[in-house]
Amino acid sequence: MIRLFKDLIGFTVFACVIWVASAGLTGLFGPKWMHKNVSYVLFNANGQTFTRFQDVHNFKDVDVLVCGSSHAYRGFDPRIFEERGYSLFNLGSSGQTPVQSYYLLKRYLADLNPKLVIIETFPNTLSNDGLSSQLDILPKTPFNLDKIEMSLRLNRIHSYNTLAANAFDSFLGFSDYDNSVEDSIYNGSLYLRGGYCEYQKSKIYDGSFERESPRIMGIKSFQKEALLEMVELVQEADARLIFVETPVTEKYSELVFLNKKARAQLLDMSAEHQLNYNDSFHIPYPDSVFYDPHHMRQPGVDRFNRELIDDLEELGLLRAE
Repeated sequence: MIRLFKDLIGFTVFACVIWVASAGLTGLFGPKWMHKNVSYVLFNANGQTFTRFQDVHNFKDVDVLVCGSSHAYRGFDPRIFEERGYSLFNLGSSGQTPVQSYYLLKRYLADLNPKLVIIETFPNTLSNDGLSSQLDILPKTPFNLDKIEMSLRLNRIHSYNTLAANAFDSFLGFSDYDNSVEDSIYNGSLYLRGGYCEYQKSKIYDGSFERESPRIMGIKSFQKEALLEMVELVQEADARLIFVETPVTEKYSELVFLNKKARAQLLDMSAEHQLNYNDSFHIPYPDSVFYDPHHMRQPGVDRFNRELIDDLEELGLLRAE
């Protein structure tokens, strides 16, 4: 019986080694047609996540830390906050949901030591599992145990395989995380110090939107759990917290929105305040300041950030020294 147990342990270890090696070799060196269940893109992806995770080590004791999706890293400009006397770092990444935001807060909150944490709450990211964001984040830093917890929450084979490839890469040292540099401009976006990506193209939203019937969304249970854990984590760090929904076009806000139950859940989870720039209390943003139905061009970002800073100061969440 003891020998059987030992054999079983040995076989399990051997199988895990083979799995990690297979995922790593496929992810790092395999052709694209082999990447159906493993994704390993280190550089030059939307949001320039690799550069952001390098840049974060240059910041300490910031006034504001932002977490969220592309509406975070395309919507909160550190330059505008700096004009008003505040430092900001943007930890946003493409499609980032609360599950990934919680992981990033656990990893970077203590070092950044913010006075205020802004959680960007785009409805779509609260109602999906965040797999695309997970596949973006996993390869961008060396393997660590917190990534296992993040992958277990999603429980998707694609995430497990990518995590295995990350472990293979980290243990054998194929990727030079400290000295590698990705392009500062990718897919029309310029990465700027502090985690912000400025949209560089001249495209202006033309008012078209493929959806004609409303899409009314809720919050997935494990995303709600991650939001609650983020609130607790920020409170333990003695920082302030606010949920912010960034501006979208009027047509988008009319057709894609959270249901009443989800809104009530957000209100219950908010430690102090939340701001929704698409509610009836805010003046709608014209289509001309967007490049698609829900992403702002720089004129929209300028207006939004100045309004946001005014609101945060009025709420007492920011105070210029």
